Amino acid sequence: MVLGGASFTFAKASWTQTLPDWIDAHVGALEAIGDVPQLIVPDNAKTAIVKACFYDPQVNRIYTEMAAHYETALLPARPRRETMLVEPLEASIYEELVLLIRLSVPPMYRFRAI
Repeated sequence: MVLGGASFTFAKASWTQTLPDWIDAHVGALEAIGDVPQLIVPDNAKTAIVKACFYDPQVNRIYTEMAAHYETALLPARPRRETMLVEPLEASIYEELVLLIRLSVPPMYRFRAI
């Protein structure tokens, strides 16, 4: 989870991308933040979004219930199209976040090919 205005990034590794892991990561992020944002903008992961749509996306019921429990709203990111390009500034911000996360994880905990 990334809080752009606060320059805060939360990352949690999990073995799978199933719904329990997805919810657990969100709960962990909210606990780490110490507050709940008014709006969460998830990407269009199959775990969270049943059907990605530009105008009316269908969000997983359990994920919606989690958001209701924390009194926040979910607004899934727009589906990406091939004609839509990421702004160079946005791309560099995400590349830097990935680099920071990779550097902060001790080598013994990094994932390796099996």
